[in-house]
Amino acid sequence: MSNMTRTGAIRMWLTVILTAMLMGGIAVTAADDVIIEGDGIAGISVGISTEEDVITRFGKPPKTESHKTYSTELIYPKLGMSFYYCQADPRKEIFVIELKKPFNGATTKGIRIGESTWSDVLREYRNVENDDPKADDIDNEPTNDPEDGNDIELEGIGFRFKNTVRNMPDGSRSAAYVVSEIDIIERDGLRQCDSKFGTRTNDQ
Repeated sequence: MSNMTRTGAIRMWLTVILTAMLMGGIAVTAADDVIIEGDGIAGISVGISTEEDVITRFGKPPKTESHKTYSTELIYPKLGMSFYYCQADPRKEIFVIELKKPFNGATTKGIRIGESTWSDVLREYRNVENDDPKADDIDNEPTNDPEDGNDIELEGIGFRFKNTVRNMPDGSRSAAYVVSEIDIIERDGLRQCDSKFGTRTNDQ
């Protein structure tokens, strides 16, 4: 087989493999990594999509966890994604999408896990075009009081922070509160399973 023929055969097989991956839903596009506040990510929407939708999109979760009789968490560690539904909800609608490392996407305002800081979040969500009044009530600096927590909840989105020492471009080291988790929630706030569906007992 000539070099030209061999090269053509390799290209043909690469094309076949790539096409199969795309048709099989394996490929993830850049749009899948965009976190849409109050909506969702990768075609899964809070308040609309169900457990079945998540499994159809990502496959059976490697791990699930029941939080007593309150909610169930579908965990995809390699994706850095978890999906929650209320146990008393017969439809099993997703009401929180939790994102952690190794997830590498960003919100519509460019906030990223492991990179963006408390001040970055406030700057982006307090801009003149922002219509979320919750951003105006957030402290300019996080508190060190563990009872207050170091998290920010805005319309359709929540952020958790970790005090992290970072290497700066000039070679120095600086401590800052960096985003460690992003939660996508419904725009009218975090769903309270008990008030929406009632309290679920162990024998239900």
